Amino acid sequence: VMLAASYWSLLAPAIEMAESSGNYGPFAFFPVGVGFVVGAAFVYLADILLPAL
Repeated sequence: VMLAASYWSLLAPAIEMAESSGNYGPFAFFPVGVGFVVGAAFVYLADILLPAL
């Protein structure tokens, strides 16, 4: 449920904004995808590092 909520409320509008800007062409999903992967990596690394601290 949370994955669907994050897509419909965060990712889909971000992709629409990237498409409407006209800067990315057919690769409008790329900046949104990079942000999603960086955010997931941050959560993963925080999960690994915080118990050690």
